Amino acid sequence: GKEITLFQPASEFLPLIDE
Repeated sequence: GKEITLFQPASEFLPLIDE
């Protein structure tokens, strides 16, 4: 997701968390 919102999955706004 390009829009960084608290309602997006962690993998969307935190691509570093790719577990």
